Amino acid sequence: MSWIPSLVNLFRRDADYLVGLDVGTSRIKVAVGQERPDGALSMIGRHMTESEGIRKGEVQDQKRACDAIARALREAEENFHIGMELVELAITGAHIAAETHTGHVGVRGEGGEVNDADVQAAKDSASSCAQLGSDRTMIHVVQCGFDLDGGLPLVNPVGHLGNSLKAEVHCIHGHQGRVRNLPNCLCSKVGANVEVNEVVFSGLASALAVLEPEDKQMGAIVIDLGGGITEYVVYRNGAPRLSGTLAVGGEHMVNDLMVGLGIRQRNKARKLLHEAGGVMVEPEDRGREVVFSRDEILGARQQVYFLDDIHRILHERMDETLRIIRDRIFARNASGFDGVTVFLTGGCARLKGMVTLAQSIFDLQAKTGIPTGFEGQEDLRSPEMATAVGLVKYAHAQRLAATKRKRGMPNLIGRILED
Repeated sequence: MSWIPSLVNLFRRDADYLVGLDVGTSRIKVAVGQERPDGALSMIGRHMTESEGIRKGEVQDQKRACDAIARALREAEENFHIGMELVELAITGAHIAAETHTGHVGVRGEGGEVNDADVQAAKDSASSCAQLGSDRTMIHVVQCGFDLDGGLPLVNPVGHLGNSLKAEVHCIHGHQGRVRNLPNCLCSKVGANVEVNEVVFSGLASALAVLEPEDKQMGAIVIDLGGGITEYVVYRNGAPRLSGTLAVGGEHMVNDLMVGLGIRQRNKARKLLHEAGGVMVEPEDRGREVVFSRDEILGARQQVYFLDDIHRILHERMDETLRIIRDRIFARNASGFDGVTVFLTGGCARLKGMVTLAQSIFDLQAKTGIPTGFEGQEDLRSPEMATAVGLVKYAHAQRLAATKRKRGMPNLIGRILED
């Protein structure tokens, strides 16, 4: 790309910057952070631009997608006066699948004391149960917990005495080619200056952004409502137990408005969604009008739409979407959801009435998920930035874990998505 040499000259390239890149169906979001001297995470800022060539979270037109990503990174570098070397890249799509597996090994540590090798062997035993096909690739193996000789659950069994160690892991995987398509867009356009450090499932990134440790322990369902796809992750006892995707998002609601209201211009339907969108039909909505002037509809006559019609159409779509997710989750575990909270993230989480609708469908407490756990830049504390912020937090946690390993402290890298 022609912009790369100019940026090399203008800005100091610094691997210390932590960059999260969320390439969505509707928008590309870039979040930039930096580790402070005391180890805390400080966010520098965000940049958002229109996405192209992406459908349902996956690359549909590589050239358009590559150009859009390159433009987003260029503008972010110019805005923040930095040079980027590594990015954490969000990955999603209907091809993503996940299961939780367990594995057992005999303790081989001296005197029956569990050591790091025993822990790794137990995790390997559990993850091997995934039995992926030749066209699948593992994205994450997330440590969920251990028990020793059938005793109480353990977070870190190293140093405990016993005979049989059981590990539980949550495995997230995807289609090999479709996982590689998005990183390839960066490689073909950005070249050697910006590299993908790691791909991270979007749903896990969003959960990492908005959940506190107590939320993960008590139980949480994180639902990220994007433009073309929705991800969900269920946490219990401090770790993810269930995750998945549903190929429905904000663009489907735009389609619904176009069909239901007879709108021919997609941009006009998007404007209705963003400015008058709601998913609950309230008594006060009846008779209220949303008016488009002639200037807004390319010279056509003024058009009027009724708010209750808009909300009814959007309610039907979101009601169906949330019920499908609820049924998938509850089918795996029909009980045991007492105290669980539903967190809504993504751009569609801003729609009026979403929290109320989620509470009624799940019969659980629900709230809008707001990114937390960092200092600075309040504009990053919004539900649509959850994935990008979560990617930065993921990179920060990796860096902290690497520092601890260098100092001879316990290996905590496997618990990045749990703590």
